[in-house]
Amino acid sequence: MSQYYRIIDHTADLAVRASGSTREELFLAVLKGVITLLIGKSQTRNCRKDSKTHTLYLSSQGEDDEERLVELVNRFLFACQTEGWFPLEAQSVSFADDRTVNAVIAALPRSPKYKLIREIKAATYHNLKIESGIKWRTTLVMDV
Repeated sequence: MSQYYRIIDHTADLAVRASGSTREELFLAVLKGVITLLIGKSQTRNCRKDSKTHTLYLSSQGEDDEERLVELVNRFLFACQTEGWFPLEAQSVSFADDRTVNAVIAALPRSPKYKLIREIKAATYHNLKIESGIKWRTTLVMDV
């Protein structure tokens, strides 16, 4: 029996390729990329002047950086898509200990004035690997 395979482009996924000088910068860059996917670049400039800005504090735990990143992004997506927050800016990321990562996000309550441009179901582990060296790098694939 002969073997056969074909490479197929899959339109149900998006990815954020990110890098940073530190692990914190890498996680922050991923969150910034996800925000761009959720709201686009043009809405960010228009919303920063709104006085109803809130601060979201997110936390996730995991055995390794990949698990912590996926969990953090999924908690962020839940806050945006289910709890009704419109993200403006990922402000900071810090690691509390060997298992816990914390993030601070500026956000607005979602309204007809502020809408997400797409829905992202979840961050995935598909080919996820966080590389460290001179720079920290990863590509995070998300299911849409």
